[in-house]
Amino acid sequence: MNSYSVAADHLCYHHTKSILIFGKTLARKSLLLILFIIVSSVVYADETSDNCGESCHIIKPYVDTAANQQHLLSYKHQHNGDLSCVDCHEQTEDDKNREADKFHSGEYEYPFYPRDFGNQFCLECHDDYEGLIEQTAPFEEKQLINPHRIHNSRIECASCHRVHRRSRFTCSECHKENWKAILPGWQLAE
Repeated sequence: MNSYSVAADHLCYHHTKSILIFGKTLARKSLLLILFIIVSSVVYADETSDNCGESCHIIKPYVDTAANQQHLLSYKHQHNGDLSCVDCHEQTEDDKNREADKFHSGEYEYPFYPRDFGNQFCLECHDDYEGLIEQTAPFEEKQLINPHRIHNSRIECASCHRVHRRSRFTCSECHKENWKAILPGWQLAE
């Protein structure tokens, strides 16, 4: 074997070794990129309404009612308003972490406490109060009270409207009509 052949073999060996090292490095970086994409998509998916309840099973009944109970406002907001859970239930990372800790430790109440929203929360998406009066004007056409006109915003929306439970028609406490036929699915005040 001549010195030229030995040098060529040596050079070829180092070149092949460099290619293998480069290939391993590229494979590692590719694997890390793929893992990053998977983790990112899981984290993103966890924040969308389609996945609410999958990581925290106690939320599932609420998600199911929002998807299936047609007489609830959560259903109407989701299907008619094209809203998702996170449109109303915005949470900071600290909130999410605190709730995850409570879930995993078992230190939570079930069913969940009802959240109270003031009128301003509802009016962020719904018209101003005059717009709500207009939307319920058909009541007046039927010679009934317009529930949004009668007290001119002096009553909280939540006194009648509930999102994850049956809404309660508070007006029926004083205003006697055949409300069951008029408002199917609503709970009537006695």
